[in-house]
Amino acid sequence: MQDGAGYIQNGGDAGDDAVTLWIAAHSDVATDAARLAPILARLGVLELSNADKWAAWPIAVTGWSVPMRLVGGEGVREALGAMGEGHDAPHIIGLSLDPIELTVRPRAVQAIAHVASLIGTAADATAIYWPPAKLWSDAAELPHAVAAMEGSGMPPILHFVRFSVPNPGEMATEGLGWLAGHELAATMPADMTAAEGVRRLARFAIDLMLNGPMAGDMVIAGLERGERIHIQLPRAAGEPIRLVITTGDGRQ
Repeated sequence: MQDGAGYIQNGGDAGDDAVTLWIAAHSDVATDAARLAPILARLGVLELSNADKWAAWPIAVTGWSVPMRLVGGEGVREALGAMGEGHDAPHIIGLSLDPIELTVRPRAVQAIAHVASLIGTAADATAIYWPPAKLWSDAAELPHAVAAMEGSGMPPILHFVRFSVPNPGEMATEGLGWLAGHELAATMPADMTAAEGVRRLARFAIDLMLNGPMAGDMVIAGLERGERIHIQLPRAAGEPIRLVITTGDGRQ
C-alpha cells in the first residue's frame, strides 16, 4: 500500500513458474532436432558452439538476453493438449523460459518473440500459443510485430496479452499479470469499438510493463482531445488496475 491509494504488487507473485511458448507448424522439421538445429544456427538462433548438443531435445538457446530451451519429441503434443486446439498444424514445438523475475519478463518476452519468429520461418509455423494469456495468435504476424518492436522498443503485446470484452463498454486483460504484476479492467463508452479499446489498453499495458505502476490513483490524458483515463490502483492483492475512460462530452 502506498499513501493509502492502492495496493502495488512489485514482487514475482504473478507466477514464477517456468513458461513455454508453443509453436504449431506444418513442416515436420519442427519435430526433428537434428534437422531443425542447423537451420536455426544459420538463422542466428543457435550458437555454433552448441553444435554437439543438437542431436536431441532439449536444445539450449543461448546468446540472447535470457536463456531458453527448445523442447520437442514425445510428450509435447500431450503437454499442449490440455490447452485446447487453436490451430490446424500437425507439429508442435516448445520454446521454454525458466522461472524468471517479474522485472525481467518484458525483456524476456522480446527475446522469446524474436526467437519464435525465426523458428516459425524455419518450420512453416501457423500459430503460437502463450499460456499466461491462454492466447493463440497468428504466427505469420509475429515477424511483423518483432520488426515493429525492434524499431520502437515496444514488446509485441498482442501476442502475449489477451484483450477481452466481457460486456459492452468493458474490456479486460489476461496475461498482463505475468508480464507486469497486474491485470487491467476498463470501463469505456459503450460506442467505443473493441479495436479502439485495445489501442488504449495496450498503450497503458506497455507503459505498465516498462515503467511499473504509478504510486497512487490519478487521471491522465487519453488519446483523443478531451479524453481522460481515470486510474484506480488495486485495493487488495489479485485485483486488477481499474481504468475508466471518459470522452470530452462526458461519455463513459
